[in-house]
Amino acid sequence: MLDVPHRFYDKTISQQNNYLAFVCVALLVSVIGVAAISYFTGYIFFALCIPIIGLNYAPFIDLPIGKRKGRFKYYSPTLISEWHPDGRLVLHGGTLFDYWYSIRHDWSPAEKKRKVLEWYLEGLLNLIDHFDHKEGSEDLQVLATTYFVNSKNIERSGFELISTSVLQYFLIIANYFTISMALTFINQRVTFFRFKSIYTFQVSFKELRSRKDEIEGLYLTLLNRK
Repeated sequence: MLDVPHRFYDKTISQQNNYLAFVCVALLVSVIGVAAISYFTGYIFFALCIPIIGLNYAPFIDLPIGKRKGRFKYYSPTLISEWHPDGRLVLHGGTLFDYWYSIRHDWSPAEKKRKVLEWYLEGLLNLIDHFDHKEGSEDLQVLATTYFVNSKNIERSGFELISTSVLQYFLIIANYFTISMALTFINQRVTFFRFKSIYTFQVSFKELRSRKDEIEGLYLTLLNRK
């Protein structure tokens, strides 16, 4: 059982659908507004912003729909997985959407950061338990890109630091505003995302499972640090 449930997924399907309809309408209004400004001012620059607007709305639409269809699986409120076409399991940290619906807004910045880290570790433990006795799991490769967690903490969990792909950099650049908003929400002050904080890691499930006791120890340490 998760310590703090994801409030969005506690809603009824009807309530979730109403939310998705609202976000889609907001996205449409934003795109039409930007397109109109570009048309009437003659500045094509504004039209070039439309794809970026779409990417920033994406987590608020893609995650709920993707989870419903089985594309995304939550191992904790801020640790989400999907399968890469090459067979690797890709882990995603929580987005602004997940932070908004999982983290209590009256928590201090320190409490929010600790809770996000707790959920990362809890998610890894849930992932290990999920794949522990599945056939072929020994050869499973797990990939993760993060901008929130210190690289040394990730490496303690068995992950090996690798180069971030050009595509991943592009996606992060395109989502710069949303990522900055998520960090601002956590820190309760305006925080701009720094590209030097991007880290990509990879680990075999066999290695990850061998670190379970260490991950659990870190998790319990954070739980007891109130």
